[in-house]
Amino acid sequence: MYAFLRTYIKFLNLNFILSYKGFQVFKYRYFTNLFVSVTCTHPGENCGATMKWLAIVVICFVLVPATVNCQQCDFGSSIDYDRNKVEGNWFVVYAAPNIYNQFSKLTISITLTGDIYNTTANITYANETTPVILDATWQIKENKDFDMDVPDLPSFSGSYRFIAVEDGKHVIYRGCPSGFNGQTLTVVMAAEQCPNEDKVKEAIENANLTFSSFSRDPTVIC
Repeated sequence: MYAFLRTYIKFLNLNFILSYKGFQVFKYRYFTNLFVSVTCTHPGENCGATMKWLAIVVICFVLVPATVNCQQCDFGSSIDYDRNKVEGNWFVVYAAPNIYNQFSKLTISITLTGDIYNTTANITYANETTPVILDATWQIKENKDFDMDVPDLPSFSGSYRFIAVEDGKHVIYRGCPSGFNGQTLTVVMAAEQCPNEDKVKEAIENANLTFSSFSRDPTVIC
C-alpha cells in the first residue's frame, strides 16, 4: 500500500494526520500543551522498524516547529514570591496588549488551596452592561509558574509567571495564552480600583517592562 499524506488545519488548532502502512500519526493542541499520537492499526512483523521511522518524522517535522513557536513567548524573569500574597481581591486595571476592547471592569478574587489558586472573576463584555462571573483555576508548577484554565474563556488559558508580587498593593503576571498566537500577555492587578499611576509605572518598570506599552481600562473613571 502506498503512503499518503493528509493535512487538515483549523483555526487556533492544528490537526495533522499521517497514514503510512497501517500507522496513523495525529498531532493536536489542548490549550498550550502539544500532544502527538502514533497508532499501529495493522501491526505486522515490521511494526517496530516502521514505528522508529515514524518517530523520526514526528520529531523532525512536528515537535521541532512547535518548540520554536513556543519560544516566541517571553515570560520575563522568574521571581521568588510568597504564594499567600497573591490571595485577595484584585482590580485588573492595566494590561499589555490591550484587552479592554473585549471586556472591562475586570475584578478577580483569588484563594489558595494547596497548589491551586481558585479564582472568580467578574467581567463585563464589550457592548454589554451586565457583568458575568467566570471561574478559573491556576495550577502552580514546581518552578512557581502556573497553568491557567479558564473554561468559559479558553483563549486566555495557558502558562503564566508572576513577575512582581507586593503584598496588599499589586501583582503582575505574564505568559502565553492559547488564543494570542504566541504573543505575550502581561496583566497588572491592583488592590485598589484607582491605584497611584506613578506607583504602577514604577512596578512595571522594575519588572523591566515599558509602561507606555500598557493600556488602562478606559471604563474605570478615577
